[in-house]
Amino acid sequence: MEGIPAIHDTLAGGWDYFASQTSQIGLQYYLNVFNKRYYQWEEMTMPRQPMTPEQTEAVRRRILKEAALIVAEEGIGALSMRYVASKMGMTGGALYRYFPSRQDLILAHFSIGMSDLHERLMAGETSPDPLTALRDYALSYADFALSDPIRFRLMFLEDNKATENAGVNFETVAAVYGEFVRRMAAAMDARALAPGEPKPSTDVLWAGLHGSVTLAIVSPEMDLGDPREFIERTIDTILKGLSQGERRHEHS
Repeated sequence: MEGIPAIHDTLAGGWDYFASQTSQIGLQYYLNVFNKRYYQWEEMTMPRQPMTPEQTEAVRRRILKEAALIVAEEGIGALSMRYVASKMGMTGGALYRYFPSRQDLILAHFSIGMSDLHERLMAGETSPDPLTALRDYALSYADFALSDPIRFRLMFLEDNKATENAGVNFETVAAVYGEFVRRMAAAMDARALAPGEPKPSTDVLWAGLHGSVTLAIVSPEMDLGDPREFIERTIDTILKGLSQGERRHEHS
């Protein structure tokens, strides 16, 4: 079998290197190379034990994390299935068992990220004050982004075509945005904000929120101060403007 000669060559070629070292560095190098070759051979020749759904999901999460690190450090153009596999110490065939294509990998990252975002947004207690509830919801989105900027960049900021015409289920996306609209409507009904159509006002709030989060993450060289405080000021400024919209209309 191909794996046996490969392991033999590793043993023979690596021993001279290992023997010449006086520190643990040589040993670690030797063991790393040997382990990689052995696991590749084992994968080709040994029957695989079935993994539990939890184990499979854990591996998928590790792969997605590695993909996000590649994008953060080298850009979306560096993301390839072969590169991800090499970073994970896996063969290409092993990686394809978890994600059939690069597009599937990116889509999974987006879908899992959206599910995590939705869970985070809905986990917090909802204030009985509609305006506070709306503000808290916006800040929860900001906290999600700031807690993992790499994930946020891969989900929303990298220029890729993976989600276009890919049959993506956007129910979670609609649920996240729909809750924004619902809370905006509740604040308007309570007269905490000027009455009007909640969807256009939500669009304005979202644009300012997403824009300030993006600036805080991708432009650290700008003198924005504390990122979260900057985002809070943005939200408060927009909400103040929306609360005065009716008065401006009356005097126009």
